[in-house]
Amino acid sequence: MRLPRPLCTVLLLLSAIPLAFASAYNARPKLVVVIVIDQFRADYLERYRDQFSDGGFRLFLDRGAYFTDCNYDYANTRTAPGHATLFTGSYSSGHGIIANEWWDPQKKKRVTSVEDDTTKLVGAGRDAPGASPHNLMTDTLGDELKLATGGKARVFVVSLKDRAAVLPAGFSGDAAYWIDPKTGAWVTSTYYRPDLPDWVRNFNGSRSTEGRAANTGTANGKITTKTATEPRSARPRREPPKTALPPASTKSSAPRLSPTTINSNSPRNSCCTKNSAPAPPPTC
Repeated sequence: MRLPRPLCTVLLLLSAIPLAFASAYNARPKLVVVIVIDQFRADYLERYRDQFSDGGFRLFLDRGAYFTDCNYDYANTRTAPGHATLFTGSYSSGHGIIANEWWDPQKKKRVTSVEDDTTKLVGAGRDAPGASPHNLMTDTLGDELKLATGGKARVFVVSLKDRAAVLPAGFSGDAAYWIDPKTGAWVTSTYYRPDLPDWVRNFNGSRSTEGRAANTGTANGKITTKTATEPRSARPRREPPKTALPPASTKSSAPRLSPTTINSNSPRNSCCTKNSAPAPPPTC
């Protein structure tokens, strides 16, 4: 099922492991899963509820803690400040992440919200700066979980973008992984660990990273993704439908208009009718 993509929302999902079918209100959850879905409007949960399967969203809606009116008085809808707000509970004036990137007067260049020259990228097979939450000015949910459990909590974040992985992980996250847009490999930063764990290396080796790199690119500083498709040359060519035309000797009472004169008065067709004759006035 493909859903439209207007705005954006966040679904906070709580799941209690020992009580798989109990309400999340009945016990302290052992697992907290935060799923951020870009451009997924909150009303989609009810609008498409009858199309959800028994698992997935419906399981969380029926068995989880479902907040129907949970929102921020917030309009800075960029990835980095949005994720920082979601995981710190503060606005840009508090957590310090004002945009995805900004001008650094000391370096005299644009920098991203998470790039850190004191760290290195791990797993990309190239020498490049890593990433860290060093620009973040507020503790995150994961940081507070670490403090509340004496460091026993485990905090992991996986995302397509570095900023969407690093900022939610906070300062004490165990690991953050994202896709390197130049190689298509899953990478991390020396801020978290000096090398990739075996399961990440195995995953990178088991699948072609070229496809991920081709479908993950940057545009105006933003990482964009697109669905993998066949090369244009490999797609079957669709021939236009053949319409039987009347013989040349047959006269038709209906006028045959050129495509360039149909709806020529419409602004949407102004580019196509610039040099064509105006359409005849309608007759009643």
